[in-house]
Amino acid sequence: MLIRAALLLALALLAEADYDYTGRDYMKDKAERLIFGLWRVADGKIVHDMIDNALAAGYRTFDTAQGYGNEEYVGQAFKELLPKHNLTREDVFITTKVKETNQGPLAKGSIEESLKKLQVDYIDLMLIHWPGALPDDPKDPKHNATMRKQTWQTMEEFYGQGKLKAIGVSNFLQHHLEDLLSYAKAYACSTRTKDKGRVNPTYDEAKVEELAKKYEVSTKTLQFAWILNQGMSVLTRASSPDHIRANFGADNVTMSAEDVNSLKTKEVGTKICLNPAEVIY
Repeated sequence: MLIRAALLLALALLAEADYDYTGRDYMKDKAERLIFGLWRVADGKIVHDMIDNALAAGYRTFDTAQGYGNEEYVGQAFKELLPKHNLTREDVFITTKVKETNQGPLAKGSIEESLKKLQVDYIDLMLIHWPGALPDDPKDPKHNATMRKQTWQTMEEFYGQGKLKAIGVSNFLQHHLEDLLSYAKAYACSTRTKDKGRVNPTYDEAKVEELAKKYEVSTKTLQFAWILNQGMSVLTRASSPDHIRANFGADNVTMSAEDVNSLKTKEVGTKICLNPAEVIY
C-alpha cells in the first residue's frame, strides 16, 4: 500500500491566529517523510515481525490507528523490539488516530486507551481519523462539526499535558479545516491522502520501467522515490523483509526534475475509498 500524502500541511497559514506551535516544531524535528504503515494488520505475530524488519531497515516513523485494531500489538512489539535494536522510545515516532465511533464524549477514554495499549507515556502524533462521526444523528445536521470540536478540544487537553506531542486531522477538506481553525488553539498538522493503492493508475508503465533501470531500483522503489523527490511523504506497508528494505531504499534515490515531471499525469479522480466530501458539515 502506498499513500501519496502532503504531510504536515500548515493550517496556520490559512488564517492569522496565535497558535501554539510546539507541536509543529516537534513534527519538524522528529517525523520522517518515509513512514511505515500498519493498516489492515490485526495479527500480533505479523505486526511484531513487520516492525522488527522495519526497524532493522531503518524506519523510525510508524502509523497506526484505533480503527486498525492493532494498537496493543504495536505497543507490545515496540516494548520487545526497541532494546533488541538498541533503540529507546525517543528514537521512534508513533502516530495513531481517533476512530469515527470514538469522537465527542468518547474521545478522552479512547485516547487514554490508546496510551495504555501502545504502552507509552506519550503519543507523538494523534489525529482525528475522519471528519465524520459515527453513529450519525439525522436530527442534527451539524452533528459532525459538534463532535469534531469536542474531540479536538479533548486532544488539546492531552496536548497541554504532554501526553500528545502533536495533534492534527486526517482526510479533512477545506471546509472542515476552516471550521477547525475557528476554535483551534494548537497548531494542527494535516494529512491529506492523494493516491491510495498504486502511485498513479495512469502511469506510463514503460517510462516507469525505463527510469527504474536508470536508477537501478525496482519499479515500486522508483515510484516511492518519485513522491519523495516532490517533497511529499510516503506511507508504505509491506510484510516481506526484502520489500521493506527495498521500500526504505527509496529515500536514497535522487531523481532529476525532468524525470520527476515525466511521470506526472492529469488526475482522473478515481474513487478509491470513502469520500470526505460527503461529510457536508
